[in-house]
Amino acid sequence: MERLNITEDNILIERIKGGDSSAYDTLFRRYYAQLCAFACRYAEISDAENAVQDVMLYIWEKRESLIIRNSVSTYLYNAVKNHCLSLMNRGIIKEKVMNSIQKAMRDNYDDTDSCTAEELYRKYEEAIRSLPESMRDAFEKSRFGNMKFKEIANEAGVSVKTVEYRIYGAVKILRAKLKDYLPFFVHILWL
Repeated sequence: MERLNITEDNILIERIKGGDSSAYDTLFRRYYAQLCAFACRYAEISDAENAVQDVMLYIWEKRESLIIRNSVSTYLYNAVKNHCLSLMNRGIIKEKVMNSIQKAMRDNYDDTDSCTAEELYRKYEEAIRSLPESMRDAFEKSRFGNMKFKEIANEAGVSVKTVEYRIYGAVKILRAKLKDYLPFFVHILWL
């Protein structure tokens, strides 16, 4: 059955799904500049460019299973906006963790040269990356997004008990992984 009224973007996506790199290049060139300009509403220029590149790379890497329900441009703009917001949230989380670490260092230790806040943040990031995604998401929303368990449950489409389990599990794993640095993370790892 011949499909009528297919936009040029939809044709490009179909070709990309088949592995056509020239169609991907055309789509990239068509949208890159305007997506970068759009992303600058949410992020600084370098982060905006990285967000657009990440979204475009995702399209190529996931081309075989890519599903676009709306127009291609709507999909791209929403994906870039969401990626920028995610980057912003990561920055907010880093700032809150760093503030907590620095407060613990000021309050508890005179010799802060032995371990810098940046080193401690890297330890935290390593530990966080080791968590299953559902635990990490629930933990960060609860600790840094100021969301209540019920809000997290509604957003994730799970029960409040499931959210409690995920956060408790995340805290347990993080405590084990950060056991040598617990005084610095006590504000984050309380239950």
